[in-house]
Amino acid sequence: MANNEELITEPDSRAIRSIFSPNVYSKLIDRFSRHPKILNIARQLLGSDVYITQARVNVKPASNGRSFAWDSDFETWHVEDGMPRMRAVTAWIMLTENTEFNGPLYVIPGSHKFYISCDGITNKKNYLKSLNRQQAGVPRPETMNQILHNLAIQSIHGSLGSMVFHECNILHASPDNISGMPHTVLMLVFNSCENALEKPFGFRSPRPKYLRNPDTTALDIAHA
Repeated sequence: MANNEELITEPDSRAIRSIFSPNVYSKLIDRFSRHPKILNIARQLLGSDVYITQARVNVKPASNGRSFAWDSDFETWHVEDGMPRMRAVTAWIMLTENTEFNGPLYVIPGSHKFYISCDGITNKKNYLKSLNRQQAGVPRPETMNQILHNLAIQSIHGSLGSMVFHECNILHASPDNISGMPHTVLMLVFNSCENALEKPFGFRSPRPKYLRNPDTTALDIAHA
C-alpha cells in the first residue's frame, strides 16, 4: 500500500490489527463489495443508492488479538468526518469462524435509538492513536451502566462467510481473542448517496480519504 497509515498494528506489538481501504487495492474485494447479495441489502436498508465511505479488514491473531472499546461509529463519523445523519450501515463478512472465544462482535440491540455524545477533547489527528487503542469517543462507564440497565449485550457468532449488517449508531465492541483461533472480518461501510459527508462537526480538517471517502458516486452491481 502506498500509505503506511492504512496499516494499523496492535497496541503492544507489530502484528496487523486493521487494514483500511482493501476495496481500493484489491479488485476481488471491490467486486465482492458490489455483489448483488450485499449491495442490494444495503440499498434496501438505506432506501437509496449507496457508496462505500469506509472499508477495513480487522485481524485478531490467535491468543493475543486485542479488544475494541465500546463505541458508536456514527458519533465518530459525525464529529470527525462530517456525516450529517444516521444513514449508514456496516456489513461484517466473517473471513474466519467467529465464536464466543475468539473475540466476536458484541452489540447492544436498541442502543441505536440514542445518540451518545462522549466527554473529552478529541485531539487533531486523533485517528493515529484511536485506531490502535481507542480512548476518545468512548462512552463513560456510568453511561454504559445506564444503557445496560435496560438493554442487554448480544454476542454475534457465525461460520466462515457469514454476513451481519449493523446500523451505524448501535453501540458495539469486541473482547480480546483469548483462543487459539484467528478472528478476521471484512467490514464494508455503506453510506446513502443522499447523506454526503460535510465539514466535520467537531474539527476544521477532515480525516484522510482512507477513513472517510468523499466520493458519493453510486455503486453498481458487479456482474460475472
